[in-house]
Amino acid sequence: MATMHHSTMVVLDAAPRPHQRIWPLIAGVALALHGAIHLMGFVVDWRLAQLQMLPYRTTALAGHLELGTAGTQILGVLWLLAVLGFLAVGAGLVWHGRPWGLPITGVALLSLILCILSWPDSAFGALIDVAIVAALARAAIMRSRHVA
Repeated sequence: MATMHHSTMVVLDAAPRPHQRIWPLIAGVALALHGAIHLMGFVVDWRLAQLQMLPYRTTALAGHLELGTAGTQILGVLWLLAVLGFLAVGAGLVWHGRPWGLPITGVALLSLILCILSWPDSAFGALIDVAIVAALARAAIMRSRHVA
């Protein structure tokens, strides 16, 4: 709907169309779910739970780097930060519907580093993080082409 102002300027109401609102919702929920899965790294590294699919280890990089108990707990805290980061950017997309490219990229890169350190147990998560970063890079390139 358009409204006329005394300066003869036409302003269009900026209400998003339903199809414009669905993608931020889907992406936000997907990011939050991906983040929630990172909770497994925290609970295992802090020995709060035992998961058959994710054994407790004090090593990183497929057993090539010994972290010890303290290092493993630090890794667990980083997993928890990734959880909170993905939940925050997911909620931001759901509630605000705006692109949060830089924060999402930062959280995805943190997650990717954690997945590499926890290889091979988290190989699938690394693929998801690469897909997230690639999608954000593509979106940034497309935006820059529209601006130019």
